[in-house]
Amino acid sequence: MNPAFMKEMPQKAAQGHLWHRYRFSLVVALLIMVAVLLPGKTFNTIQVNIIGVDKIVHFLMFFTFSLVFSIEYRKDKKRLPHILTLILLLTGFALFTETSQFFAEGRSFDLFDGLFDLLGAVTARMAIGLFHRFGKKSISPVFQTRGSSKNN
Repeated sequence: MNPAFMKEMPQKAAQGHLWHRYRFSLVVALLIMVAVLLPGKTFNTIQVNIIGVDKIVHFLMFFTFSLVFSIEYRKDKKRLPHILTLILLLTGFALFTETSQFFAEGRSFDLFDGLFDLLGAVTARMAIGLFHRFGKKSISPVFQTRGSSKNN
């Protein structure tokens, strides 16, 4: 390609398309959609004797989604997503996943699933925010290799 043409390209186009910047987030979102659209009888064959295990699964799915999205967002934008933006985005996605269950056999809308989705998302964002704020200073010496300090 012509180097002069490359200089004229917008910065975002040079960084790649949305798929390349947020590919792991999109894969996690797709996996969540597959999981929530599986017929209800799929889960009847799995014997779990823990009350509320479905809420734990919802929490963990959206915790993972929020964590992956926050990491990719920080890599793309050089900052973490604003907590309210993340809440709005993931609340919309949680409502979409819950309402789409009307079309899956043996599944139904459950407001408490949506609340645990949101709780998982906010918990992940808060954890990564705390790590971003306090964790770098306290754990950075752990990742130094021998001989890399200035005293040697």
